[in-house]
Amino acid sequence: MDSGKTPQLCARKLFQQKRYKYAQQMYSTMLMQVAMADCQDADLQQRMCAVAYCNQSACSLHLNDKETAITELQNAILADPDWPRPYFRLSRIFLLKGKYYEALAYATFGNSLRKKSHRTTCSHVFSSLIAVMGISYSPIVHKSRANIDPRYPTCPMSGDILFRPTTHLSGVSVSKLSLCLGSFFLKEGSFISCPFADVSEPSTDVVLSRVVEKLYPEQTHVQELGADVLTRVLAFAKTRRKARLTDIIHQLDDDTSNLCVSAPCAFSFIARAKFLVACMRTDEAMAIIESGLRSFPESGLLYLLQLECKLLQDDTGAIASWRMAAKYHCWPSKPLMRISKVWMLIVRSKFKSDFNSNTSIEAMQDFVSSYFSDLVGCSKTVSCTATAECSQTITEKDASFAETCDGQKQSQVVDGVMESIQPNPESTLNNEPFHTAHGEPGPTETSMLDIADVECQLCLNLLYKPVTTPCGHCFCYTCVTRCLEHTPRCPMCRSSLKYFLMHRQFNLTITLEKQLKKLLPSEYAQRVQHVMQELQEQDEPLPIFVCMLSLPGWQCPLHIFEHRYRLMIQRCLESGERRFGMCAHTSNGPAQYGVVLGIDSCEFTPDGRSILMTTASRRFRIQDTTIRDEYIVAKVQYVEDEPIDPAERIDGQSYSELVQHARVVIQALWSRLPIHTRAIVVLKFGEIPQNDDLLSFWIAGAFRMSEAIQYNLLRSTSKFDRLSSVIHDLLSSQSSCCIM
Repeated sequence: MDSGKTPQLCARKLFQQKRYKYAQQMYSTMLMQVAMADCQDADLQQRMCAVAYCNQSACSLHLNDKETAITELQNAILADPDWPRPYFRLSRIFLLKGKYYEALAYATFGNSLRKKSHRTTCSHVFSSLIAVMGISYSPIVHKSRANIDPRYPTCPMSGDILFRPTTHLSGVSVSKLSLCLGSFFLKEGSFISCPFADVSEPSTDVVLSRVVEKLYPEQTHVQELGADVLTRVLAFAKTRRKARLTDIIHQLDDDTSNLCVSAPCAFSFIARAKFLVACMRTDEAMAIIESGLRSFPESGLLYLLQLECKLLQDDTGAIASWRMAAKYHCWPSKPLMRISKVWMLIVRSKFKSDFNSNTSIEAMQDFVSSYFSDLVGCSKTVSCTATAECSQTITEKDASFAETCDGQKQSQVVDGVMESIQPNPESTLNNEPFHTAHGEPGPTETSMLDIADVECQLCLNLLYKPVTTPCGHCFCYTCVTRCLEHTPRCPMCRSSLKYFLMHRQFNLTITLEKQLKKLLPSEYAQRVQHVMQELQEQDEPLPIFVCMLSLPGWQCPLHIFEHRYRLMIQRCLESGERRFGMCAHTSNGPAQYGVVLGIDSCEFTPDGRSILMTTASRRFRIQDTTIRDEYIVAKVQYVEDEPIDPAERIDGQSYSELVQHARVVIQALWSRLPIHTRAIVVLKFGEIPQNDDLLSFWIAGAFRMSEAIQYNLLRSTSKFDRLSSVIHDLLSSQSSCCIM
C-alpha cells in the first residue's frame, strides 16, 4: 500500500511550509489514489482514508474554513469509526463555534475509544465540561451585581456575613478569606486575575469592614475564631508528610470539632471539612458538609468541598456539586482533571458498556443535552428545599456519622448545627429583626450607624455613590474622580492608582451603598438632594475650552492635559451631556463667538490625560463669563440662521441656484486633488456635506481660508451670505489653491 505515501510526504512538507491550500489539494490526490488502489487489508485502507481526511481538515482550519473542516472530520469518522483523533478535533472546533454540548459529546466519544485514558484526552473532556457548565451558571454570573442581597451584607461565596471584606473592581464585595478557598467569577473575569496592576493582592475594604463589625459584633467575633482555625488548617493541608505531625493533627481535630459547636459559622464548617479531607476521612467530611449546608444553603465554598470529596470517592454526584458551586459564584482554584473520570463513569453507567461503532454520536449528544438541562432544573430547587430540611430530623447518614465518629463530641457537632437558626428573608419585610445563621439577631433600627463611620475623607460628608479603590479605601464617586485628575495616587495611603484611573472602573460598592440606604435613609436622601442641586447649578452655564477656532461639522481631536480642563471634561462626562464650548484665544481672552463640541470618544492615559474625538455642532455667542475651579464657564446665546427669502437673489441667483453652482465648483476642484490629499481632508472635515447649511463651513475648512473669513462665517446668521462669500473667495483665488 505504497500508492499513498508519495502524496502524503509531499502534503506534509507543504503543510510544514504553511502552504495549506496546496497541501489540501495533495491530500485530495492521496484520497483518490487510496480509493482506487487494490488492497487486501481493508482496515489499513480505511485508516489511511481517515488520516487523509483528518489532515485535510487541519489545512481547512488554517484557512479559517470551519464548516469544511467539520465535513472532512465527519468523513474521517465514517472511514474509521474507531479512531479517536477526529472526535477530539471536532470537539475543539465545536468549542470555538460555541456549540458546547456537541463538543462534550465528541470529546466523550473519543475518550471512550482510547484503550488507556491519559492527560491529553482528559483535557479535551475537561475543557468541554467547563464550557458546558459555563452555560448553566453564566446567566447568574452576568446578574451577580443584582443578586447581592440588600438586607444584610452577605459574602456571595461563603453564604455568611462578610468578614474582612475586599471589594472587586466591579463593585461586588466578598470575604477576603473566601478567595483562599476558591475562585470568584464575575462577568468581568476572575476576582484576582483582573487587568489592573495597582495592587499585588486584594486589599481589605476599610469602610465596609468597619460597618460590618459595628452592625454584627457577635457574628464578626465568631467568624474571627473560625477564620483563625481555618488559616491553620489551610497551612496544614499544604504540608507534606502529615503523618509525622501527630500533635498538630490531634490539636486541629479538637479545635475544628469544638468550633462547629462553640462558633458555628461558615468558616467553622469549612475548617472542619477541610481538615477531614486532608486526613482522607471523606465520609466524615461529607457529613459535616451536609450539616453545614443546612445552616448555609447558599455557601458555594461548601459545595466546592463537597465536589472535592465526591471526586476522591469517584462519586457521580460530583457534577451536581460543581453546578451548585458555580451557581453561588464559586469555581475551583485549580483544574480538577479527576472530574473527567467521574463524567466517563456517568456516561458508561448510562450506556452500560464501552462505546463501539454501534453507538450513535447523536445518542451521545441527546444524553449530554438532557443530562445538563435536568441538572440545571434540579439545582434550582435545591436552595428552596434546603431551608425546609433544617427543621427535619437528622438523616440516616448523619446518624451513622455521629455513631462512628468521636462519639459524644461528634454528636454535639451535629446537634449544635441542627439548633442553629436559619435567616428568614420574610422577617425584614415585616419590619422584624432577621436572625442570622449564628442565632444572633441582625441589626435593628436602634443600631443605626454614625455618619462618622461612613464619611468620605475628602469632602467630610456622608458617602455618596461609594467607590472602593484597589488599595481598600472608599470615597465618593465625584471626590475620587476629581482627586485622581490631579495625581493618580490614593489620597489616604498614596498607593499608585494609575491603571485604576486609566481603565476608569469606578463601579459603586454595591453592599455598602445598599446598607447606607437601608440604615441611614433620611441622611442619604439629603445627601442625594444636595449633590443633585450642585450638579444642576453646574449644568446651567456652558464650560468653555479656550483653544482654537472651529466651525460646525468639523472633527476636532483634542489632547487634554491641563488639570483644570481635565476636571472640566470629567464633569462633562459625569453629567451625561458630553458637550462643552470651544472658543479661539485672543489678546482679551476667549473670543466672543464659539462652537459647541460633542464628545464622540474619550481615551484616558495612566497619568490622567485624555484624548478626545469631538464634533462641532451649534454656534454660540458669549454673554457673561465666570471662573469655576480655574476654568471658564459662560452664559451663552445660541446663534440661529435667519429664514431664507425665496425672492432674495444675489447676482441674479437664488439660494437653490447658488447651492447647485457651489457644488459644481467644488466637484471640479475636488477631482484635481491627489488621493492622499482627499484622504486628509475627509479625515478632518468629512465628505462633501449633503446638508446645504454646512456647505459653506466645509469649504472654508477644506480649502484653508483665513481665520478672519472663518470667524465671520461663525458670526453670520445668513446662509445666503455665507455661501456667496466663500464661493466668491474661492473663485477669486487660484484654482490650485492650497488644501489643508
